[in-house]
Amino acid sequence: ASEEKILNTPYPTEDNNLVTVEPEKELDDSNNKDEIEVSTAPDEEMEESADPYVGVYNVPGIDEPFLKIEKDKDGVYLIQIGLYRLTTLDQCKGVVKDNKLEFSTNECFDDELEGEIVLNGDIAEVSFFGDEWLDFAGFNFRKFEKISDVPYDLW
Repeated sequence: ASEEKILNTPYPTEDNNLVTVEPEKELDDSNNKDEIEVSTAPDEEMEESADPYVGVYNVPGIDEPFLKIEKDKDGVYLIQIGLYRLTTLDQCKGVVKDNKLEFSTNECFDDELEGEIVLNGDIAEVSFFGDEWLDFAGFNFRKFEKISDVPYDLW
């Protein structure tokens, strides 16, 4: 049987409708003058993951996330810090100044607790400042290792 005869012969489908397969035609797009715009701008998620601070970090030696850094639409960093067997800071906010992410919160103490995060590759070095923090000698500096560029809920 010729190809043309096969293509033009009706055949029944499962629901008993007759269908005829027609030969493919070349598309003539000479009348289609619409241009398609292609955006090369990164989407929001890609842009966020490109920020070196944003992500989730573990305490080396403890396989649990204890530091999460996000960035809101206004460019302010939202930081959660878990200090093993000491406290959890859920409401830190900060901005980058002089290659340091400076943050503060007043959720645990009467006075504002301040700190900074310095990146050394995938290691975030977190230092805390403030008179209230003096009671926790030896706990004012922590290192966290990045495990994800995309923030997720910690606790």
